[in-house]
Amino acid sequence: MRGLVVVSIQGMIYSSFVIVEMLSHRDRLYAKALLFIVFFYLAFFSANAFGYSTKHAVKLTFTTLAFFFFFQRVFWWFISL
Repeated sequence: MRGLVVVSIQGMIYSSFVIVEMLSHRDRLYAKALLFIVFFYLAFFSANAFGYSTKHAVKLTFTTLAFFFFFQRVFWWFISL
């Protein structure tokens, strides 16, 4: 149950990153990279705050990140058809 809550919170964090990235489309690459690092740290901190060990929180954060951006690509691919 705890994992589902963390994955949901991280999904909301990554969704807000995508919204912020879309709103700042004129920013340079290093600004977007810095934004990504900040949002990634927030996602990691949310997993760590729920009592996961650092190693498990990193694994969960990377897994959630991979699934989120994979399904985002699939979604935009279906929209473009």
